[in-house]
Amino acid sequence: MTDLPLRHPVYRTVLAFDVEGSTGRNNRGKAFLREQVFQVVTAALRAWGIGERDCDAVVHRGDGVLVLVHPIDHAPKTVLLGWVVPTVRRLLDAHNRRRPEDAVRLRAVLHAGEIAHDRHGTFGETLDVAFRLLDAPEVKRALRETAAPLVLVVSDDVHRSVVRHGYAGITSREFRRAVAVEVGGSCWSGWLHEPGGSPLPRPAAPESIVSRGTDSAVGDGEWGVVGDVWLGGEVTFAGGEAAFAGGEAAFAGGGATLAGGEVTFAGGGATVAGGGAAFAGGGAPGADGVGAAPGGVVTFPSVGSPS
Repeated sequence: MTDLPLRHPVYRTVLAFDVEGSTGRNNRGKAFLREQVFQVVTAALRAWGIGERDCDAVVHRGDGVLVLVHPIDHAPKTVLLGWVVPTVRRLLDAHNRRRPEDAVRLRAVLHAGEIAHDRHGTFGETLDVAFRLLDAPEVKRALRETAAPLVLVVSDDVHRSVVRHGYAGITSREFRRAVAVEVGGSCWSGWLHEPGGSPLPRPAAPESIVSRGTDSAVGDGEWGVVGDVWLGGEVTFAGGEAAFAGGEAAFAGGGATLAGGEVTFAGGGATVAGGGAAFAGGGAPGADGVGAAPGGVVTFPSVGSPS
């Protein structure tokens, strides 16, 4: 065997997800699951300002996904634990209420360490540990025994360096040491947690998508993120005071109500019937019945459904 020189390893936070019961579905069902998991995970990351430049390419793992987050200041483990993972839970809740026949339930793992890589991809002990924890019988059993759509296991390293210190958004007493796996002759512990889906206070960084003026409307059956809150075709609000019904649109600015294509913006000085326009801060509709907020917050097409 020829010894190949190893590249320098790189530090990454490992966030991986696996679907419960995927082997019982046919190929069409598996394809659907793969797409849903990919969309929900990437939407949750975007909700907290973690984009493509902040991670290695998201890797499909058959019935799951692997995210390797770079060591950057706006994506620490505290944000992943306190905001991103609960957002995944919230998205799953919305999807499973809307499509109970296609409910998605996930196991998740958070670990960190040096990642080896070559021209074929990533590998090494850090990933071995993460996947062994993710696939541990105790984690699978914990998901089977709960009605929640998501359970998380964190490595002892993550628990010791982050969880036990009780940073904002993380309640250390909600984690229990319940997993032990062996990798390379060493024993690794894991701590189980059932993330809640309730809204959490926004951390100082990253800024919301709304504040950056990059909101987009998301239609029924699509995953997406609008400002502080996430949606899956039925739950949509941003700015804190929006109500939504009908799967028609997304908006920002506060004091907004949407039902069956009628849009009323209390703060924007305009009312639209038929879903032909959107306003924020007194803006006016553009050509072809399309309205746009002056700050680039929201745009609705004239047909009344998001593009």
